[in-house]
Parts: sequence; C-alpha cells; structure tokens
Amino acid sequence: MRTAVECFGRIDVLVTNAGTFAPKHFTEVTEDELDGCLTGNLKGTCLTTQAFVRVLCAQGGEGGSIVDIGTVLVDHALAGFPTTAPVVVVGKAGVHALTTGLAAELAVDGISVNLVAPGVIRTPLHEASDVDSYGSLALQGRVGEVAEISDAVFCLANAGFVTGHALRVDGGHVTGRRI
Repeated sequence: MRTAVECFGRIDVLVTNAGTFAPKHFTEVTEDELDGCLTGNLKGTCLTTQAFVRVLCAQGGEGGSIVDIGTVLVDHALAGFPTTAPVVVVGKAGVHALTTGLAAELAVDGISVNLVAPGVIRTPLHEASDVDSYGSLALQGRVGEVAEISDAVFCLANAGFVTGHALRVDGGHVTGRRI
C-alpha cells in the first residue's frame, strides 16, 4: 500500500488474488495444509483488505473499490475431483462470505466490494496438468484465459454502483453442461 501511495499519490483499487491449488482427498488433508489454506486465502485477504481500507479512509473518504478473486467451485463442486477441503470450502468460501459482508459494511464509506469467481483458467497453477482437458466442463467448451479474468476485474473495479456481486467468469461451468 505504501509503495502504491508513494508512486501514485493515492490508492483506489485493491485486487485480492491469493490462492493455492493442491487437490487431495478430504481425509488426507493435514492440519498444516488446512492452516496454510486459511492463512493464504482467507487471513491474507482479510489483513490486506484492512490495510487498504485504512489507507482509503486516511485519504479523505473518497471511496474506492475492492475486487476479490474466488472460485466457481464454491457454488458448483465436482464429484471425483477433490477440491473441497483445502481449496474451496475452507478458504475461498470464506473469501466469498467476506466479500458479501464487507460490501454491506463498507458501502457507507463509498467502497464497493465485489468478487470474480473464475472457472478453469490457463495459469501456472495448472501447468502440471492438461488444462485443456477441463474445457469440456464449461458450456463454451474451453478453458478461460488470464485476460478474461483481468477484464472482469477491471469492469468491477470501475462499476461504482455495483457492490456485493460475485461475477462468474467460467464459460458457463456453473450454468450447465454440454452433451
């Protein structure tokens, strides 16, 4: 935050984009892995957001925008793909709930809080797998690209009359299936 203010004179937008992806069966998740997920996904988002809101308020209360990154797997889990414990339900579901709660709490300060919920996106998180094989999970029949997530983040960061919204960017993954 300090560096951004020093370079640009102020700060107006925060994007929280923490995450890990280490699927394993629920019964195999260790306490350390669970702690790491909570620390990285949820606690890190909370503390970073606190610092950002403090800076915004110190700037004179002109408002701002927070865009959290969640996942569509919070709303639409996959049988046979173990993401429930370490990644989705524990960490990212907390981020989804935090987004909703902060949208209500911070609206009075002119701060909008929204969330982008990506589907499968071609990122280094998937470099060890054939990411394109997951394309069939979405109605559009492909995986997403990073630029499609950044476009959604930019849109929400600039949408002053939108708050508390979770925007799925998933090619139709949650909406339906191709047959």
